[in-house]
Amino acid sequence: VCSSDLDAARLMCWEVIDGRVKKKAPSALTNMARYAMVSSDRQVCDFLGEFLHDELMSNEDKVIGAAYRRTNSSGIAAGAGEIQLNLVARNELQLPRD
Repeated sequence: VCSSDLDAARLMCWEVIDGRVKKKAPSALTNMARYAMVSSDRQVCDFLGEFLHDELMSNEDKVIGAAYRRTNSSGIAAGAGEIQLNLVARNELQLPRD
């Protein structure tokens, strides 16, 4: 897992939260942060599956198992990744709709 990707996603989320607290208008940063978090969760999922496979299969460590299961649902909770990317393309990059 690339820690810089995780750190970048976390910093974007903090910036979005800070903007909301300060009553700033929503921006495409929200969509970028959501996509970054989903991508980071998938990296964590891949790491857990590859390096902690035996622990996952034995289900001895409930925390590892819960983290692994949570990573699969984060994309649904944040909105499909493709939807977030479409919103970034339209709102941040000003690309036309298809």
